[in-house]
Order: sequence, then structure tokens, then C-alpha cells
Amino acid sequence: MDELPKADVDSVEKVSTTRLVNKLTNAGYSIEDIEQMNREATMETWARCIIDGIDKRDTTSAGAASYDSLEREKLVFEKQKFDAEQDIRLHEAALKEAELKILEKKHVAEQAEKQSVVLMAKSQRYGEAIRASITPMGPDILDVVSLFKHTEVVFDHYEVPANLRAALLQPYLNEKSRSVVARMDPILCKDYRAVRDVILKEHKLSPCAYLDLFNTLCQSVGETAVHA
Repeated sequence: MDELPKADVDSVEKVSTTRLVNKLTNAGYSIEDIEQMNREATMETWARCIIDGIDKRDTTSAGAASYDSLEREKLVFEKQKFDAEQDIRLHEAALKEAELKILEKKHVAEQAEKQSVVLMAKSQRYGEAIRASITPMGPDILDVVSLFKHTEVVFDHYEVPANLRAALLQPYLNEKSRSVVARMDPILCKDYRAVRDVILKEHKLSPCAYLDLFNTLCQSVGETAVHA
């Protein structure tokens, strides 16, 4: 300690034995070696460390270790912050997607309701237009043919849309034809051509049936015939 300035000597003498042990341990001395030293020896050894500059290297190492620890904690914090922000973004995206689906379903429902109202209004308007032009279907075979022939002329005249024709035809069918339509596939019963073909088939209105019908016709009383 004679080689140290007076101020450094005073500083070493003021350090407690416990702190001296910690400083020597950090400087690289083993616990076994330190345990063999008394108070004077530990002070002398630490004084030699100060002279050799080991005390400064120890301080630098401790500072570096502290800096590394701080950097590690900072990295952990930044990762946790990133993960939390990512979770928030994912949650917000899921909420936005759910809101868009709700709005889309609402729009679809509104459009369907609007189309239903428009379709109902059109059906009512066309129904009123053709009511005075179509006579309900009678029970005879010729009545069936006559109804379809006349109805299609009326539909074409009023330019009735194809998707409304089957529904507008329903009130003018006879009981047998309504029963036939009731047994049809719910989708097909909205198709005018499908309804017409099923009813004609049910009444067995084939070419042979038309020929048989023609052969059974006879002139009624009061009817006249014109020969070419």
C-alpha cells in the first residue's frame, strides 16, 4: 500500500471486509485464497489490484454485464410489445371482418325484401291486367288446351315476365290441374312451361289423344258446316 497515494490508501482502509471480499472475487481471486487472508492481507491485495489497474477492469466488466442485461430486458420488452400489438391488430381485423359480414347479410336481406315487394307489386299489376281476358279452365280436355293457348296470347300481349307466368296461371286452373301442380317439385312449379307440360301430360293430351278427340266430335244442333 506504500506505492498508493495517500487518498487511495485512505479509501482502501475505509472499505469493509465484506466489500473487499466481493471486490477481490470480481477481480478473479478464488474464495479459498481469500479465506486465507486476514484484514491486512485483503487490503494489501486490493491495493495491488488498484496499482495494476484490475479494479478498473472489474468495474468495466460489471458495467458491460449490466449493459448486456439491460439490452436483454429491452429486447424481451420489445418482443412482448410487438406480440401484444399483433394480437390487437388480429383482433381488430377479426372484428372488422365480422362487421363486414353482418353488413353484407343485411344488404342481401334488404335486397331480397325489395325484390319480393317488387315481385308482389308486379304480380298484382299483371294479375289485374289479365283478369278480364282469361276464363277459368273447364273440366273438358279441350278446355285445357284452350286455356293454355289463350293464356299465352294474353301473357305475350301484356309482356308478362317468364318468372311470373306460373303464379298468374294458378287461379285459372281446374281442380285436377291444381292437384297436379301441388304434387310438383317446389322449384319446377314456378316454371310456366314445366307446369303446362305436366298438366297436358296428366290429361293425356298427346297427338293420338287429339286424333281420338277429333274423331269423336259431332255437329251439334244449330251448327252449320261450310264446304269448300
